[in-house]
Amino acid sequence: MGAGAAANIMRRILVDDARQRGDGVEPVDFAAITVAIDPGRDITDLHTALTEFDAIDP
Repeated sequence: MGAGAAANIMRRILVDDARQRGDGVEPVDFAAITVAIDPGRDITDLHTALTEFDAIDP
């Protein structure tokens, strides 16, 4: 079993556990969240960071 398969299995276990324990927890409305964007950053910086991360952990 590869690392990716093990990670997917662990993710499923954690999600299933969270769903079972989630009674009484209100969902988050992500549409209502405001994100501040640093105008000094370029979208290419984000692209570069994500590409580098993908190379480390595909």
